[in-house]
Amino acid sequence: MRYKYLHLFIIIICLLLPLETFSITVQLKNGSYLSGEIVSFDEMGLEFKSWHNNGILYLKWHHLADSETIRLKNILAISFTIEGNNEIYASRIYLKNGQILEGVISEKDENTIKIKTINGLKNVVTGDILKTENFYTEPLKIYKPQELYLEKSKTLDSEKASDNFELAEYCRNYLKLYDKAKEHYAKAAQLSSSFRDKANERISAMTDEILFQKVAEIEKLIENKDKKSLEEAKNVLLDIKKMEKTKYRDKAITELEKKITEAENLLASRVQTDLNKKILAQYYSNLKASIKKICSQGLSYQSTISYVNNMVYKQVVEKLSKDNKLSEKEILSIIEDKSQEKLQHLPKREISYGEGSWLVNTGVSSQSSITPEEFARYEKRTKLVAEAREKAAQKGELITPDVWWDKTTDSQREIFIEALFIETYWQVIEKKEKPCSSCSGEGTIGKNLCKVCWGTMTEIIIVYK
Repeated sequence: MRYKYLHLFIIIICLLLPLETFSITVQLKNGSYLSGEIVSFDEMGLEFKSWHNNGILYLKWHHLADSETIRLKNILAISFTIEGNNEIYASRIYLKNGQILEGVISEKDENTIKIKTINGLKNVVTGDILKTENFYTEPLKIYKPQELYLEKSKTLDSEKASDNFELAEYCRNYLKLYDKAKEHYAKAAQLSSSFRDKANERISAMTDEILFQKVAEIEKLIENKDKKSLEEAKNVLLDIKKMEKTKYRDKAITELEKKITEAENLLASRVQTDLNKKILAQYYSNLKASIKKICSQGLSYQSTISYVNNMVYKQVVEKLSKDNKLSEKEILSIIEDKSQEKLQHLPKREISYGEGSWLVNTGVSSQSSITPEEFARYEKRTKLVAEAREKAAQKGELITPDVWWDKTTDSQREIFIEALFIETYWQVIEKKEKPCSSCSGEGTIGKNLCKVCWGTMTEIIIVYK
C-alpha cells in the first residue's frame, strides 16, 4: 500500500519541474522512437529537443502514435481538442532587414528555423535574426481556417456522431466554414438519431449566418474598388441568389446590387479619367516629337505653317489611336472634349510665341482701360515706331517671315510651332501680352526699330488647358 500513489507523485513532480528538464521518450506514428526533452507544449503539439543531435523538433499531435498522444496529453494535462477561444504558443522573429515574422516554429537547428505563418512556411537563416520572442495568440492568426479544420479532424473519429457534431460546432462558431459545418451536422444526424433534431436546427439557423457572411464578403470586395474584386462580388451575389429564401435574403440582394452598380460606375469614371490623363499626356509628348521632326526638315516658314495646319493634328491622332488600340473617333472624343467638367480638373498652362511673336501679332492690343496719360505715351510710342520702321525700310533692314525663319534657332522655331498648334487646337483660356524683353515694350531701341519684336512692342502668350 505504501507504493499505491507513487506513480501519481512522479507525474506531479514532472509537472512541477522546469520543462527544460522534462526528459521523455516518445513514439512517432511511423513506429520510431525519439528520446529527449519537452521544451514547451500547447493544444497544437509540442516543442521537443532531441538528444540525438540537440535539434529542436516541433511535433504536431498527429505526428505521434495515437496511444502516445493520449499518454502525453494526460501527463501534460491539456485538452484533446483545439477550441477557438484557446490561444497557442507562437514566436515573433525580428529580422535584421526590418521584417517581422509571427508564427509557430516547426523545425529548428543551428543554422535555420522553419516557421509556419499565416502566409505559409518560411525558412529563416539564424544569422539573419536580430531577436526572437514568444507569445500566445489566436490560432487563426497563424493558421488558415482550412488548416485548423484538418488539424481538428485528425483528433476526432469521423464515424462517431458526437465527434462529427463537435467538429461541426467548431467549423460553424469559430472557423466560419459553414459548408463543412453542414457536412458534419448532416453526418452526425445520419450516424445517430439522438443528434438529428439538434443538427437540423443548427443547419436551419446557419442559412442567415451564411447570408450575412457572404454580404460581408461582398462589401469587403467592393471596398477594393477594382474590376477583379467587383467581378468576384457579382459571383458571390449569384451564390446568394441561389440560397434558400429567407426574410433577409431578397432585401440583401437588392441593396448589394445597388452597391455593386454604384461601385462599377465609380470605377468606370475613374478608369476613364485615368485614360484621359494618359491620352492627354501622350498627346503633348507626340506633339513635341512631331515638332522636332518638322524643324529638322528645313521647311520654309509658309510650308511649316501649312504642314502644321493640315497634317500634324491628323498624324498625332493616328499615332494615339495606334498606340492605345482605340479608334480615332474615341481619341478625338477625349482630346476634343472641352466640357467644363473636364476642364475644371486640368491645370492652366502658358506657352509663348517667343521671338516669333511679331509674326502673329495683328497689332498692339486695344487699350480699353488706360488713363489719358498712358494713352498719350502709347500714341507717342506708336509714332516713334512708325518713324523707325520707315527708316529701317529705307535702309533695307526689314525682313520677311521666311528670312526670320531661316535665321532663327531651332528652339525658337519649336516654341513658335507649339504655340501656334496649341492656339489652333487646344482650349485657349486667354491670349495675353508682355513687353518685349529686348526693347522693354517701346518698339524701338534709341531711334532704331527693335530687331526682336520689330515694332510690335510685345511678346504673345497663350494661356490654355
